[in-house]
Amino acid sequence: MRFHPSTVQSTTDTPLGQVWLAASPLGLCGLWFDGQRHLPNALPTWPQAPQHPVLREAAQQYIQVSDIYISQRDLDKAIGNWERATYLTPGLIPIHAKLATAYKRTGANKKAIREYLTLAFNFQRMNDTEKAIQAVQRALRLERAGELFDGQTNTWSFFTYGVITQSQQPP
Repeated sequence: MRFHPSTVQSTTDTPLGQVWLAASPLGLCGLWFDGQRHLPNALPTWPQAPQHPVLREAAQQYIQVSDIYISQRDLDKAIGNWERATYLTPGLIPIHAKLATAYKRTGANKKAIREYLTLAFNFQRMNDTEKAIQAVQRALRLERAGELFDGQTNTWSFFTYGVITQSQQPP
């Protein structure tokens, strides 16, 4: 099978395994499960393009399905669809915020912390340092055992995100 030279790809996890999606300027041009017999050999060489309009639309459909599950009070299924949306299109700030809240509500604090740090990273990329610091502070409040704080050097692992200076103290 021949594909357009501008074909791009993204992946998402599903209950049945990882799925590869391919899009071209003409639209969605392929969907395969990992290891499927007809998985194109060229697929790994196609650039990742989570911002492609077709792939963004696929992410939006996952978000819409999540809204249905929330209305049915099925948080676990909503979380799964929000996760798929963020795999397809990273940087969906409102969805990362929903995931952080949902994980916190279900007691999955490590996952909530990861989402708050993802939010901090995205806010920092947008030059919104105040919101980035707030997201990091939320992550710190969830961390009860102090795993994220390195008491020996008085620094935090958040330095890699560039949002906290050494002089700032934990909340």
